[in-house]
Amino acid sequence: MRSEQIRWIPRFGWQLETCQLPVADKVQLVLLFGDVEYICDPARFAELRNRYAHALIVGCSSMGTILEKRLYDDTLVATAIQFDTTTVRLVSRSDLRTADATREAAAEIVADLQDADQGLFHVFMFADGFLSGAAIVSGVQSAGRVPVTGGQAGDYYTRERDMRTAVCANNPGESRQIVGLGFYGRDTSVYYGSATGWEPFGIERTITRAENNTVFEIDGEPALDLYRRYLGEHAGQLPMISLQYPLGLQNERGEYTVRSVRNVNTADQSLVFAGDIPVGTKVRFMKTEVDNLIRAGSKTANESHLKETADLVFVVSCAGRRFVMNRLTEEELEAVDGAVGAGAIIGGVYSFAELAPSSRVNPCDLHNQTITLTMFRETGPRFDK
Repeated sequence: MRSEQIRWIPRFGWQLETCQLPVADKVQLVLLFGDVEYICDPARFAELRNRYAHALIVGCSSMGTILEKRLYDDTLVATAIQFDTTTVRLVSRSDLRTADATREAAAEIVADLQDADQGLFHVFMFADGFLSGAAIVSGVQSAGRVPVTGGQAGDYYTRERDMRTAVCANNPGESRQIVGLGFYGRDTSVYYGSATGWEPFGIERTITRAENNTVFEIDGEPALDLYRRYLGEHAGQLPMISLQYPLGLQNERGEYTVRSVRNVNTADQSLVFAGDIPVGTKVRFMKTEVDNLIRAGSKTANESHLKETADLVFVVSCAGRRFVMNRLTEEELEAVDGAVGAGAIIGGVYSFAELAPSSRVNPCDLHNQTITLTMFRETGPRFDK
């Protein structure tokens, strides 16, 4: 596997950042991330198509784009990859307007990728940030056992315009879209892992009234009232302050999956989360310190059997983590960079939600406030010198 990374900067255009490629015309895959305005721009896509004529161009909008150990805003970053023996295939679905349509689309994408019967070993999936993450995961889980990693597209919080997100599926970015990228072959090793850096506190509670991702009552008390009581004098900063105090959903193994508050509804005292929370779910409030968030990335990298030999390290971290870490966000990326081998190319995105298996039970789970890593190493015949 060989690669190069280029970055588009307003007023300067595309700049070469890292390069291991002798020529660009053999690139099979370009992973593209950046500001939604730019990722949807046909001119930017045409420039990439001109440079990488035969490549699949796949990616999504972000709330910050990762290149090596740096975080960039107001930009596009493209990671172009030339595989030796691995092949890639793209399947997408667009104009998704309901949770049912989203679920069906995710299932169809995974099923279509598996039907190719060419040794599918991994799937990248990127989805519009405002589609139902629970529906995406439900569709993936219904369709097969191949591990799926990726995330939901992000955007910046601003008062100047409505937020929107977009996905690039071999075309300029579009909203209401999901893309799946299948990796095929016998000579590639893959590692995927995730970590949060969050820890539970307070008593265990039960979701007593909820519908999809809207929670109305916790332990019989209006959910918003409970949050306000916990937040005290900071309650006026809802919903943004809730990024520092997400809920932890406990599974049967006693492990926690983090769920962030996306919005509050004062009319019915409900909280809207970035993922479904069923009635009966056991939950606790979560807390963290910035150092714990920073260490989570290196912890995940150090658990990998590929940490010294990976060709590509793909990072999906949550936009909510960036809010909490603030000016120290790049230290999370520096921790990952310090844990992997010097030959690895690192790229990625700050997303609205993360997709990755949390155990061997499911091929994919929905995460918030989490950092996920996917590492690739081609172990077959190497390139000619």
